[in-house]
Amino acid sequence: MANALGTLAPSLVAQRTLDYLKEIFPPALRMFIGFSDAPVLLGQTITTRIPGSSAAYDASGGYSAPDLTDADRPVVASNFKATSIAFTAAELSSTNRDLVNEHAAGAANELASDLIAQLCALFINANYPTASQATEEDPADYDDDTLRAVRKKLNLRKATQLGRFGIVNSDVFEALSGDALVTSIDSNSDAHDDYKLAPMVLRGFDIIEFPTLPANAIDLNGVFMSAGGVIGATGVPADSNAAGMFDEVPNVARVETVVDEATGLALLQRLHKTASGGIQMDLAWVFGFAKGNTPNVELMRDVQA
Repeated sequence: MANALGTLAPSLVAQRTLDYLKEIFPPALRMFIGFSDAPVLLGQTITTRIPGSSAAYDASGGYSAPDLTDADRPVVASNFKATSIAFTAAELSSTNRDLVNEHAAGAANELASDLIAQLCALFINANYPTASQATEEDPADYDDDTLRAVRKKLNLRKATQLGRFGIVNSDVFEALSGDALVTSIDSNSDAHDDYKLAPMVLRGFDIIEFPTLPANAIDLNGVFMSAGGVIGATGVPADSNAAGMFDEVPNVARVETVVDEATGLALLQRLHKTASGGIQMDLAWVFGFAKGNTPNVELMRDVQA
């Protein structure tokens, strides 16, 4: 029965990793990202779309649907990232630890952190002009007033109110989570409609703390956006075995695609035995990001001298 864990654990880890990815980075599901389990070549250009909107009209004289115009946007799958997990023979046969959850959480954190880092590289002056789309605030001064002002800016630019989120560094997150209104939620019933503590949802924004948020040469300390501000695409790396490149070479690994059926989010899983009799699992994906609807993004930067 010792081999049962060795057969079962890696597949469970891969599926659980997808579950954790959705929990760690839920806003990724709102960015018009084309999740796919189709093989994608590194550097391949993928066309994704931002849905057009339909205007309301007086229907007393009848119904007349206007033409919808969806915007095609190219995304280059420029990132080929993976994380690997090794189980020794002793661990697989004798441990009582919960290997599935232990390793799934770690794998998801590494993949999600890298994904956010690549996303944040887009937030530069060339993509979202700081002259017209930046709020200057000392990180220690972030509070409810800051969020209400940012919300107003996005509303005036007619950014969709659906799928709003923020990514901030640890100094900003500390200030926001210490805001008087946030800390008084349990005793302030008026705050319940706008605030939740877990996850932190403030003034309609799901807020993610990203400790290594890059400054991007503009003193960036956060960004708030609506769905469509960034677009992206993900897929799985092309499997060399499936391509017929090595038909004469024995296949020493089991390769399969693990898919989250609800979202289409997928990872390529490679399983192979190690020289010591253990198992190594590699989880990989290919993805890319591109600038979306510029008005849907508000950059947050330190006060400029």
